[in-house]
Amino acid sequence: MSRCRVLLVDDDVDVTDMIRLRLERESIPCDTAGSAEAALEMMRQNLYQVVVADIHMPGMDGVELISALKRISPLVQVIMLTADASVGRLIDAMDRGAIDFFAKGDFPQMVDPIRQALARANRWARWLGVEKAACAG
Repeated sequence: MSRCRVLLVDDDVDVTDMIRLRLERESIPCDTAGSAEAALEMMRQNLYQVVVADIHMPGMDGVELISALKRISPLVQVIMLTADASVGRLIDAMDRGAIDFFAKGDFPQMVDPIRQALARANRWARWLGVEKAACAG
């Protein structure tokens, strides 16, 4: 699997499927995980550049996931999804390293920020000299 992928994390398969289809139409390859724990295992194997994760999930939630992802890959760009998060919860997510957040259902508006996050991760990887781990594009 290429590191040029986005990982979508949500316990609601309908949400991950809708986002995945939208991104694939835009030629942005992505994988899906149904839990934070599954996402961490996938991250260890693939070092995704961008992770889009739901804030509220059973077990480890999306905010806790940010810290765990950053321990695996400090350059990972994390975007949060929420249906009803409080301002405090969103601020906590941003403090832990999330770069953006979207309400569930704002799928069309997510494409450009995900492209920008991929570009940022590539730029940082090149600057830090870890191009082998980044996308060629």
